[in-house]
Amino acid sequence: MASDKLLLRGGQVYDHDGDVHKPASADILIENGDIAAVGPNLEAGGAEIVDARGKLVVPGLINAHYHSHDTLCRGLFEELPLETWLLYTLPLGANRSREELRARTLVGALESICCGITCVQDMLGLIPLDDASTDVVIDAYREIGLRVVFSPMVWDIAPIAMVRDKDELPTDVQEMLGTTGRPIKDQFDYLESQFNRHPAAGTLHWALAPFAPQRCSPKMMQGCADLAHKHDLLVYTQQFCDENENIARHPMAPVWPETMRTTVQFTAEAPDRTRVTVTWEVAGKATAEEMAVFLEHRGSMTQGWSGSFDKLESHLSRS
Repeated sequence: MASDKLLLRGGQVYDHDGDVHKPASADILIENGDIAAVGPNLEAGGAEIVDARGKLVVPGLINAHYHSHDTLCRGLFEELPLETWLLYTLPLGANRSREELRARTLVGALESICCGITCVQDMLGLIPLDDASTDVVIDAYREIGLRVVFSPMVWDIAPIAMVRDKDELPTDVQEMLGTTGRPIKDQFDYLESQFNRHPAAGTLHWALAPFAPQRCSPKMMQGCADLAHKHDLLVYTQQFCDENENIARHPMAPVWPETMRTTVQFTAEAPDRTRVTVTWEVAGKATAEEMAVFLEHRGSMTQGWSGSFDKLESHLSRS
């Protein structure tokens, strides 16, 4: 911004409490990054003027579920079910160069800005968790000017634990997926250190991000809750919940069983052929009504999984 003052002239300013279909036109005066005034025919007072006539002016959008480590993986495994997709993508995000860390952060941030997003909640899978890698990511966000709720993901259960009959996989495949968990204390020490090295200010905010229930022990989840309470931070994880942060069912399936277990089994059938068996079952207690709904939709689930693997097999046959 050439001036510390910016005047958006004559745009239709969205007001959620007003006429959302035909917002009134107004000027917006911005001083030192803050909105100073909204109204018709504001005095420029030396501000840089942007002609916003014929355009809709809205608050910046917020991406509340974002992973910058996936930016450069886009389009590679889009047809895979989530559990299988994770097994492919997780190794790709580890031990990247600082140049790649910077590039993927900036590319994702630029795409966000071009879509009207001015804040992202980045649940970043950062491997290794160290000062140098963290500095690269935070510096990139500051350089481009995008607001970020920065949440390096933590977990203590090894990625390979998501795979059924994992011992049947070749050793190198197991190691690629990840055979060891992270020490809980080391990760919390890292986070505490980063909170002090990069205090929340300006466009940088912090939150906690336990990976997901299947990758975090109860001790890890409790530790995240304790750390969040200590520093007055939000906790982000990948689980449906209600407005009181209690675990909840999928909002589009209120009678669906509350807890499901997905297992993926790999069986070698030939040197160049592996059978992948996905089992999706109810875990824990379920009412008769919930079980009936689950069984009613079994056919569509089977069709969805089979369709995904049919596409994968077709793709692999062309490679």
